Amino acid sequence: MRDQHWELVSTWFDRLVDLPRGDHTAALDAGCDDAGVREEVLSLLAAEASAGERLEPSPGYRDALGGGLAPRGEELGRVLGA
Repeated sequence: MRDQHWELVSTWFDRLVDLPRGDHTAALDAGCDDAGVREEVLSLLAAEASAGERLEPSPGYRDALGGGLAPRGEELGRVLGA
């Protein structure tokens, strides 16, 4: 169940991250009926906006993963202890 949760969070985050901030809630209202997913996505979008630039992993992090990046949802789950 937690994997599905993070997959939904990742999917919604990816859909909304490049939209204007004012459109985030309306888009979630129109298509996401899971309050936990909505809350997490809005929290991540707010953190992204407050960071200024798009957060990117450091080259050392990429090297530790064998040159690639883990899918965003899986990585979020590991970082947040899901």
